[in-house]
Amino acid sequence: MFTVLRASRPVRVLYIARGISEIGNWCANIALPMLIYEVTHDVSATALMVCCRFAPSLFSVALAQLPQKMGIGTLQAMRLADLIRAGLFICYIFVDSKWSMFAITCAVSLCRTVEMPCFYSLLRANTNSINRDVINNSFGFLQNLMMVLGPVAGGFVVAQFGAEAVLALDALSFAASFWLLRDVPSVIEVNDKEGISKNEKYRTEFSDLSAKHLAIGFLLIDISSGVAFGSLNSLLPAIAQLQFDSSSIQYGFLQSSLTIGLLFGNTIYGRLISGSDCVKSYCFVTYLALGAYLAFGYRYASGISFIFLFIVGAGNAIQDVLLITSLQDLARDGSESIGLFSIRESLQSVAVVISTLLVSLFTSIAMFSILVTGLGVFSIMMVVVFQLNYLRKM
Repeated sequence: MFTVLRASRPVRVLYIARGISEIGNWCANIALPMLIYEVTHDVSATALMVCCRFAPSLFSVALAQLPQKMGIGTLQAMRLADLIRAGLFICYIFVDSKWSMFAITCAVSLCRTVEMPCFYSLLRANTNSINRDVINNSFGFLQNLMMVLGPVAGGFVVAQFGAEAVLALDALSFAASFWLLRDVPSVIEVNDKEGISKNEKYRTEFSDLSAKHLAIGFLLIDISSGVAFGSLNSLLPAIAQLQFDSSSIQYGFLQSSLTIGLLFGNTIYGRLISGSDCVKSYCFVTYLALGAYLAFGYRYASGISFIFLFIVGAGNAIQDVLLITSLQDLARDGSESIGLFSIRESLQSVAVVISTLLVSLFTSIAMFSILVTGLGVFSIMMVVVFQLNYLRKM
């Protein structure tokens, strides 16, 4: 976090604006399901709203190119997304139809789908290679912290003032982000003399085609491990209910282990991982996280199951930073960076869909172990193939 505060003014502004908008995103995760249930009294409507949140991301590759085709700059696209979301969250307060809420949710998700690739491209333009991974890690820590604090803050405000109050605050957070981003240059000349070696390493040791293959390899591992780790979001509540008497308490402990692990991974990144070879470090932490995932599949009822989930969370946080940094370094320009991150957004949504479908097959404890083993082993094989291909090209 302190690295970001010592960075250039554009990066500091991006960091503050990102934190404000992220807490709005995570507060909404509490307010919106409660509001839709209050209107419809139908659990299926809440599930459909979750689908509306992910659906636009499936088309991220096409959506992320819209600003460029319309002649809108990267920064302008981000600010426009914030402004539109500020208005949409106000609309939530006044609509009383579930279909209107579904439409608004799709529009909000569409804005985020366009915004995320632009954000990473803008961050790439405002940092040099030598400290880019540390700054990415600071943003990852911020996002994971907001993931913890946002629902807590949202739940408190809902309990005291109602869901409408949270939605009004969310609208204010996006409006504040829109205002803060007004002075961030969309393109800045960064002194990259010391850090250029990392970019040049990819561009000299690999041809452009091989660099694209390397980026594809990163993305394929991201989706395969994403399916495995994403399955935990649906499996943990079922395991808690089937295996423990105090299911809600145990589920809270299991989920907290993952979340604390994420924050711990971001905390140790600067001391242990920063500056190392991105590919080798990425493979190592992915092996570590998948190994802990497999161990949890067989020891989910033991007292050390929380440790395995903690390791999964820590590895996942570090893996995410290394992936983002590598894609930024592999991209030749801002346009290619937006393309790579839009593909990642689409694949992440595909991973959510696949993991949800696979978890629907979960009917017993035995099936749980089989599912975790299958997903874990397949993901490890993907990493092995990726690493062997990387070493062959070295």
